[in-house]
Order: sequence, then C-alpha cells, then structure tokens
Amino acid sequence: MDGLMGIISLIILGSGVYVLYAWYKMKVTGEISDTLLVGKDFDTSKCKDREAYIKKTSPAVLLLGIIVTICGIVISLRHYVMQDNEIIVFLDPIVSIIVVIAIIIYGVYTGKQKRIYF
Repeated sequence: MDGLMGIISLIILGSGVYVLYAWYKMKVTGEISDTLLVGKDFDTSKCKDREAYIKKTSPAVLLLGIIVTICGIVISLRHYVMQDNEIIVFLDPIVSIIVVIAIIIYGVYTGKQKRIYF
C-alpha cells in the first residue's frame, strides 16, 4: 500500500504543478485552460469578457495550484523521505482534507464564473 500511496503522491504533486502552469499561461498569454476551467464542451473563444473572466478566476486557480502542490510535497515527503517524522505524519491527513475542501470551493466558484461569462 505504501508504494501505491507514493505513486499517488507524485500524481498529486504533478497535478499541482500543472494547475500552476495553467495559471501562468492564463496570466501571461491570456489562454484559458479548457480542461481546468470550463470543460471540453465549451468554446473559450465564446467568452463574453475574456479579461474579466481571467481576472476573476486567476486567483482561484493560483490558490488551488499552491494548495495541491503543497499537499503533493507533504505526501511525497511522508512516503519517500521522512517516513517516521511525526510532524509529516500529522500533516499528511490535514493537507489531504484541505485539498478536498479547496477543490469543492474551486469547483463551485469557477462554475458560477462560467455561468456568468459563457
């Protein structure tokens, strides 16, 4: 089970880095991530106000990216570097719960923004 959790921790870490990359692309190039924000069924070129949408959603994307990346780091540390460290063992379930809450809030918030701007 530890080997599987180690692989999952790396997937979580990679997901966090991907979210941060999507935020960077959104801020620098103005490209809205289909998979992360609106879904494959929506055409991002039909956005009513692209700049306002990016301004409203970019803080949520950045916050989610930071939270998921930190969670991936903590879980990876727990399974690969510091298996017996009491602080990491204590933080592991806490950051996992924080990520679940952040994903729910992120989904609700970006869903509302999608209904407004698309």
